[in-house]
Amino acid sequence: MQKIVTLSNGTEIECQPVSVYLAIDVAHVLGIVMPEAPEKSIMPGSAEKIAYEKDDDAPEWLAYKVKLAEYEERNDRFARSFPWYTGVIRWKLPGSKKFVSTPPKDWTMPPIVQSLNMFTLALDPERVAYIKYELLANSADLNAVFNVIHEGRLLSSTEVDDAVNSFPN
Repeated sequence: MQKIVTLSNGTEIECQPVSVYLAIDVAHVLGIVMPEAPEKSIMPGSAEKIAYEKDDDAPEWLAYKVKLAEYEERNDRFARSFPWYTGVIRWKLPGSKKFVSTPPKDWTMPPIVQSLNMFTLALDPERVAYIKYELLANSADLNAVFNVIHEGRLLSSTEVDDAVNSFPN
């Protein structure tokens, strides 16, 4: 269900909710898959295995920790760009008669964003950067579009309070 969100400057953004399953499937296709934790035999020659301890210095565990950190970095970068790429369909700037889905030809990504290589896993880095840094420049506009993109996945403050209060003191 697509919606048009009108921003504070009059820009109209056509956006849609982004399925968690779509994000998971695309991440998998891009090779963003959590590594499996290594296991070790209970005793030499035993087929029964147990997980390594978190403070274990075994080379297998240390290699796993490196792979896990790499996965978390890639997953985080992907998660910060994919919803915007998929959820924002197109936009119409004030005074324009048509919707577009690409940044203006003369627009350039902010230098700090380029130098930090922040969108290495974005499907279209220029487009994602334009949406995040140009179109959604203030928090009210960002929240309005965010709420459509993440529809049905956000908890209300009441739901959070109820969950917190359900734990014993």
